[in-house]
Amino acid sequence: MTSTLDAAQSSATGTPPKNKPQGKDDGADEKAISKSRTDLLDAEGDLSPAFHLALARIFLRFSASAQKLGLDLPNAAAAASEKDVGAQLDKLKKVALDDDELDAFARATNGEVLSDESKEEIKEYLDCDDQSRITFSGFCEMYHLQTGSDAAETWKDLEALGFNEKLELDSPLKADASKEERST
Repeated sequence: MTSTLDAAQSSATGTPPKNKPQGKDDGADEKAISKSRTDLLDAEGDLSPAFHLALARIFLRFSASAQKLGLDLPNAAAAASEKDVGAQLDKLKKVALDDDELDAFARATNGEVLSDESKEEIKEYLDCDDQSRITFSGFCEMYHLQTGSDAAETWKDLEALGFNEKLELDSPLKADASKEERST
């Protein structure tokens, strides 16, 4: 998530980051890994359906208001029809992440909360509701920008959140695991 805000700023001008493959991993070592990974972006440069679903699962995990919707999202995009998934994702348009939830997400992916400056940049460049909370659309924008400029960073986030190379939730989120450790 580190390069997301830089990407958001360059995106505000409509110019994608230069000399970076869109949604592909960099480096020779990463090329072998990326062949087995699900594409994050489709041929048009939009979020792939599987990545969009993974982002919905992440957003749902950190947003208390989204959890109240009682959505039952499948583990992988292939597990349900696009129509069924699309109808459930439409419900996420009504919810957002507040600062505490955004901090919990940042801790789970990067080990620390976002700076006040980073939060202000999110509010300025990404879709937020009337209470300045990042919406699901803004969350997807954030990852679209990051993935376009540094897919390897996105994969690090996904791995930290328990997703495998097929974008399936493979293990509990580290945030959940640390909660369990504290309660024992």
